Amino acid sequence: MDLVNLVKTIIIRNIKLVIIVFIAAIGFAVLHFKMQSPTYVSNFKTNNGFVDYSLFRSLTDFEIVNTEMYDLPEDQLNTIVEQISEFKISYIEETNTSYSFTVSSKTESEDHTAIQDDILALINNNRFIKNSQASEVSVMERKLIYLKEKIRQLDSLMLAPSSNTRISTIPSDSYHLYSQQLDLEEKIKEMGNFQIIKPITSIKTNKRPLIMFAALYLVLAGFIFLIFSKKIKLEN
Repeated sequence: MDLVNLVKTIIIRNIKLVIIVFIAAIGFAVLHFKMQSPTYVSNFKTNNGFVDYSLFRSLTDFEIVNTEMYDLPEDQLNTIVEQISEFKISYIEETNTSYSFTVSSKTESEDHTAIQDDILALINNNRFIKNSQASEVSVMERKLIYLKEKIRQLDSLMLAPSSNTRISTIPSDSYHLYSQQLDLEEKIKEMGNFQIIKPITSIKTNKRPLIMFAALYLVLAGFIFLIFSKKIKLEN
């Protein structure tokens, strides 16, 4: 109780100083809060479209967006350029099969989901990536034709076997070839085809709340008050 009474006495005797220090602390807290330059950050992930990351990085540019690089109508590209100009976009290789994109803006009102869709449209229509995969796709398509022909031949042998045909091995051979066919068709379909595997679910910010600044400045004000109150007491 003696300590409480002592604190009350000090405050009452220096009430003007208490008010001045309190107002100054709140003022500095509000000023610090408003002077923040917050960043609003979101994240989404895509598959890698069977594109090697080093190749993807060398052929993907979100600062140079034009019809020479991206196979999209010019008016759509102009809209995308206008939208992404308010954002900073970065990406890394998340796993061997996925890329992680980070989108950041200076204002909370920016539409991060729209930018996610714009980025997906750009990487799916990157002319350089498509061209880099063209020869590989061509090889796989020829292999697919070969597999289908082998399966057709095995099916024909099953229906009309020759004298030296081992019918017992045909089902397993057909199954093996058919599995290869499905895998190849899936890979051809997914080559250069990027899809969202983890969409934007939240937008995080580094902006600190006003109450945190108020608490810090009030603690600082408390120390200042103690110093000044002791000084005033000594002068008296």
